[in-house]
Amino acid sequence: MLEASLSIKKQNGTYPLSDVSLALILGRLLGLDRISHFEDIEEETLLKRFFNWDKLPDYTTYYNDLRRFKSNEDLKGLEDTNMALTQRILSDQDRVILDFDSTVNTVYGNQQGAEVGYNSHNPGKKSLHPLLVFEGRSRLCLYAELRNGKAYTSDGKVEAAIESLRHIPSGASVMARFDKGFPNDVHLSFFEDYRDLDTGVPKEILYVGKLKLFKSLVKKGLEKKWCRVYEGTKFIEWTEINHRAQTWSRSRRIILIRMAEASDFEEPYLSEEFLWEYQAIVTNMTDSGDEIWRFYNHRACMENYIKEAKNGFGADHVSGEEFYANFADLWLKMIAYNILILFCKEGCEEAFSSYTISRFRRTFWEIPAILVTHARQWKLKISNTFTRFDSWLKCYRKFSN
Repeated sequence: MLEASLSIKKQNGTYPLSDVSLALILGRLLGLDRISHFEDIEEETLLKRFFNWDKLPDYTTYYNDLRRFKSNEDLKGLEDTNMALTQRILSDQDRVILDFDSTVNTVYGNQQGAEVGYNSHNPGKKSLHPLLVFEGRSRLCLYAELRNGKAYTSDGKVEAAIESLRHIPSGASVMARFDKGFPNDVHLSFFEDYRDLDTGVPKEILYVGKLKLFKSLVKKGLEKKWCRVYEGTKFIEWTEINHRAQTWSRSRRIILIRMAEASDFEEPYLSEEFLWEYQAIVTNMTDSGDEIWRFYNHRACMENYIKEAKNGFGADHVSGEEFYANFADLWLKMIAYNILILFCKEGCEEAFSSYTISRFRRTFWEIPAILVTHARQWKLKISNTFTRFDSWLKCYRKFSN
């Protein structure tokens, strides 16, 4: 798949670029966060047999080959490879949820694109600011873009949406969720006025996005009747207003949510207006406010997807100095992330599909075994102490068939 997709030609190399890219993907799956760690597996017999190599590349080869990516056009092959993987799941989905988010990768050098921007964990440090799009039901990563550290949260969102929609069958309904850094008139109008990429038929994309809370929104909401949807330790209420921001071309539906601790209302000296915590959500959906609020809250899983990409696949580690080399490396990490999801869905029992990559490695890959050869045949002898052998064997047979 990589060999057919990559447009970069590597002349007279011992290791083809597609194979080096695949080795990088496998290394990420095995838990090698940094390219320098690949030195530890250069003589790994099982991987040498897999690639039919006498030895795996020296770790400097990975750095050198990543530097062959010098433009967005060079990255197109990685994007196409990722799309071929995601369509194995998305082609069967009749409803798709696009979750947009950005994250900050702090760097400690002078990498291209690294600048001092918003960085809540390391203020004043240089960083890169990737934009990611995940599919909310399958957890697949549809889009990844490495951006400079000063990029605003929503920069490039329309392009990200267009590229993500290429993954989705034309018959599927599409919804979008995003945080308060994303809503502006251009982005909201894109979803409202969207036309199918294949047919050109108008196909509005339903969206739910958090808005920055301004006093004017709360003031409008206080003139409305509020509906209480939950009582327990907290009071939760909602109302809706139509609002047109100064930079918007049209008026839009805003859901206002307010929450307060029930016990606070027992204090007679507290004014009720100081008890409530407010949030605002912009949407073109017609559902009730509480249903829209709950749908938006499911977006919290997005943070777990990013955390898995960072902690499990090293997506927050910047490998080299060149921008496009690091961009390509990010794509390879997200492809590895998607391969794990496909591996679990297509080959594993459902009980294991929710495992994090670290737990999955411990359970199925980091097992005691010996690779032996006899009469020109190779055999993998697995220890009798391996407690998940039956599940491992089922998985192996599925992929063998």
